[in-house]
Amino acid sequence: MGFSTRGFSDDEDIELHLHPHWLVFAKPALTIVLGLIFASASTQIADTAEWYETVLMYASLVLSGLGLLRLIGRLFTWSTTHFVVTTDRVIYQRGLFGRQRLEIPLQRVNNVLFEQSFLERLVNAGDVIVESGADDRDVVFDNTPDPEFVQAKIQRDRKSTRLNSSHTVISYAVFCLKKK
Repeated sequence: MGFSTRGFSDDEDIELHLHPHWLVFAKPALTIVLGLIFASASTQIADTAEWYETVLMYASLVLSGLGLLRLIGRLFTWSTTHFVVTTDRVIYQRGLFGRQRLEIPLQRVNNVLFEQSFLERLVNAGDVIVESGADDRDVVFDNTPDPEFVQAKIQRDRKSTRLNSSHTVISYAVFCLKKK
């Protein structure tokens, strides 16, 4: 599903557009694989007890089916979740039918942190935490690919936005002084 740029100013550009890390598919995929392994093994285990073999095989196939449904749900959620950094703001949007969109102007970003567990470090995923002056709470973006790069990108854009806004204020002050 596409990301809408309606409401962007003419000079606002997308710097970074991400979906959640592929790690979100790991548990459902593992459930499918384990279910298929158990279904295959169940035909090998019980040669004499046919009812036991059938029950175990069907239970394993149900497990795989549930894993497949969960995988499809995660795929849908993944495709409708967007983490976007523009030249002016950080945007988190999710949902297709009911949509949620959170925007934090870069001028209001106080600090950007990231956290990674050992497994997340191995696959280069993690959580990006944005502290803004607007709320008392931090905004956490889960399962972000390459969180260290995302943190650095937001920090660079935040500094350049502040420099540009400072430059604008100084230019306006100089203009006013020249006018006198």
